[in-house]
Amino acid sequence: MSIGGDEAGQVRCRYLTLGMRADLTAERMSVHHNTVRYRLRRYEELTGIDLRDPNHALEAWWALQRTRIDHTSTTAPS
Repeated sequence: MSIGGDEAGQVRCRYLTLGMRADLTAERMSVHHNTVRYRLRRYEELTGIDLRDPNHALEAWWALQRTRIDHTSTTAPS
């Protein structure tokens, strides 16, 4: 599993955007809540980042936003 993989990034982004609610994340992504929890736990294991810590969650959210902005600016037509 890639840490920055598209699927993993979507889970983290939705989770953080929805107030760190795994149940809502699962509902919105049409997956089982255990799938969301597994993907988040795997991300935490691979990175050492505890998303339940508000400071770490904020850092992760900003990193996702930066990645999104960088991706948008590199794929936008000139």
